[in-house]
Amino acid sequence: MNEVNPRLTVNYTQVAFDTLLEISNIINMAGSFEKVLEYVIDVMKNMVGATGAGLLLYDQEKKSLVLQKPAFGVSDRNLISLYQVSMDDGGNAVNVFKTKTPYWSNDVQEDPIIIQRLAKAFKLCNIVTVPVSTINESYGVFHVINKPAGFTEEDVSLIKLLVSQIAATLRNAWQLNEIKNQEMESRVLFQLTTNWTLGDVAELLNNAVIQMCKVVQEADAVAIGVEGRARLVIGKVQPEISEPIIKDQKFWSKLAGTGYATHPKIVKLSPKSNLNTVEEWARRHGYSYSVSTPIISEGKLWGMIWIWRKQEVNLDARQFRFLSLVAGHLAMALHNRSLFEKEKSTAKELKRIFALHERLSKVLTDESGIEGITQHLAGYLGLPVIFSTKSGNRRVVVPFDDSYANHFDLLGEVQRYHKSNRQAVNPKGPVRVSAHIGGMSLSAILAPIKSGREILGFVGILEKGRVLDKLDLLAVEKAVTYYALELMKSNISFEVEQNLKVEFISSLLKGEIRTPNEAGQRAASFGLDPSMPYIIVIFDINFLSGAERDDPKDEHKTFRFKRRLLREITNYLDVYRQGTAAMNMGNRMIVIIPGSCGKSSEEYMDRKLVADLAGLLKSKYRLLVSVGVSTPAQNIMEFAKAFQEADMCISYLNKSAKQGQIMFYRDLGIYKLLVNLDPGITQEYVKDLLGGLLTLEEDKKSELLKTLEAYLDNECNLKNSAAILHIHPNTLRYRIGQIEELTGLNLVSPNDRANVHLAIRLMNLTT
Repeated sequence: MNEVNPRLTVNYTQVAFDTLLEISNIINMAGSFEKVLEYVIDVMKNMVGATGAGLLLYDQEKKSLVLQKPAFGVSDRNLISLYQVSMDDGGNAVNVFKTKTPYWSNDVQEDPIIIQRLAKAFKLCNIVTVPVSTINESYGVFHVINKPAGFTEEDVSLIKLLVSQIAATLRNAWQLNEIKNQEMESRVLFQLTTNWTLGDVAELLNNAVIQMCKVVQEADAVAIGVEGRARLVIGKVQPEISEPIIKDQKFWSKLAGTGYATHPKIVKLSPKSNLNTVEEWARRHGYSYSVSTPIISEGKLWGMIWIWRKQEVNLDARQFRFLSLVAGHLAMALHNRSLFEKEKSTAKELKRIFALHERLSKVLTDESGIEGITQHLAGYLGLPVIFSTKSGNRRVVVPFDDSYANHFDLLGEVQRYHKSNRQAVNPKGPVRVSAHIGGMSLSAILAPIKSGREILGFVGILEKGRVLDKLDLLAVEKAVTYYALELMKSNISFEVEQNLKVEFISSLLKGEIRTPNEAGQRAASFGLDPSMPYIIVIFDINFLSGAERDDPKDEHKTFRFKRRLLREITNYLDVYRQGTAAMNMGNRMIVIIPGSCGKSSEEYMDRKLVADLAGLLKSKYRLLVSVGVSTPAQNIMEFAKAFQEADMCISYLNKSAKQGQIMFYRDLGIYKLLVNLDPGITQEYVKDLLGGLLTLEEDKKSELLKTLEAYLDNECNLKNSAAILHIHPNTLRYRIGQIEELTGLNLVSPNDRANVHLAIRLMNLTT
């Protein structure tokens, strides 16, 4: 596929920035995921001139790609909910999801890959499908449909680029929306628990109906039937139920006796079906489908919750779970007064958890970040909380003055648990361990912070004075979700900024930006001072020698390793001088380091610093690192020249078999002229001057070449050269004679001396 027209790069960059900013604004304004998706769809349609678009996210439970609302300009929720593609169905969306390769077609009706029933349902003429994924994880696919003139390769590239930039942000917005839905469910359950009144069952059930309608929006009607004091109470929603549905007082015992009401059930209310009294009533009033959920406690059936629909029921797993929770709460409310009092206590804990959710939600939009989440969790539990990233680069302890928490080796405890259980920390939730702190044993909770399969970090809670109960552990699990979102938000921000910075710096290094004004404006946005001198340093890394190998079969692993190296180099150099910029370029790390005006590289570029950093990479990762250092670029418009200097240093190290060393451009000397010469011309020149000498056996040739080089380096002083070679002057005189005889050179001649000295240096670059 062709690359995007370079003239569109600036526009595309602005679109990407504006899109990410607007998504953030929508989230900060408490907007729903539907509003986020609606905005993204509008951007996509306007960008390529299409008439519709839609996002399909992968549902792990259904093992299907599920279309999200809104989509394709269709308002029918039932139609949208039918757009679910199983991994076994194949088709365009599944292929793109699995291969991460875009697909487009301008003739949908004749395309065998497109699932025609879906194409007809949404009136598709042409379509572009791109993966919604990051390096580490695939989330789904994005469809853009029905461009009047048909899609072009440039359209596909633009759509792919924009979706790749906002993929993780879209996923985060969806996850945040899920958290908001959970919070709404918590509010509903909390509202129910705070309004339980056993003396007035009808009031309780009517309140339950009202609260359920806030969550189960797909329902056309909701009713609750309960056996209470030998009577039936029906809660009402549209249309109102004015007539008694059940007159038989033995209805509930008969229903329980048939086993019908022991679990949630979906029933099609057809005239030929064997329906009970309530279902017959619903069918007569125009409903075609029914979902029933039992209100049951300790084997006793108290009643049922019914959801009625005029069309096929499309409740998702979350709503089914919510109905079961409501049914459970109602069953407990109706059980007895003692249970009711117990649930009042639980309601207080739910209120505390909800308050914790509210505080943690604010953390996502303010500047407190990881520190704020840790502070809120510690305050809620009343116990010390320790956070650490997986690599241990960042650690937060609350309270910071707790001696046990300060000495708690969180990552060490994780490793010990891993060894003793032959698995990572339990991915299903927090685990309890016996931690070793200063020779003492103390109970602690370990909880992994995950994004998909990738572990981002860990949380540890020291159980000092009390043991966490189920509600406490639930609070920990919710806090872990916020930790993951915060870490992913930071990673996304870093990646977006890094990608844009890399694009800009690459253009500078290649000399593609020729206008100082343009370069200055863009440099300032990335924290670079256009008028300040900078040094370009190239770290050329031999990945094949390291423990983390450059495995072509695992590109994700290689990418993550290179990104970790980049952060290691950046963090190390930031301590030395603020304003360092770094980027990956193949197996090279390009580092831009700010300097001081009017000083040579040695005066503000500590050689020991570069040597220590190369040594760190070698010892920690077992990598062979060659380092090339330029002279100062007095402003950013000289970056291309400085990059060529550093690159010339690397070329010299590679050609002279001196990998793993450090070379400053100013130390290259005459090699500045020689390093980029054509190899064919170089070999011809060496052969013409040293021809006969090069035909000798290896030992003899090496001896005479070493003798000749020492003789020339010492300005043809016989005594000094012999001393350096540890031979007698007569022996040296004899060897010089042999060399002159083999090559036809006259080493008394200044011209021959200069030519043969140059030939030896060229030979050192090619052998």
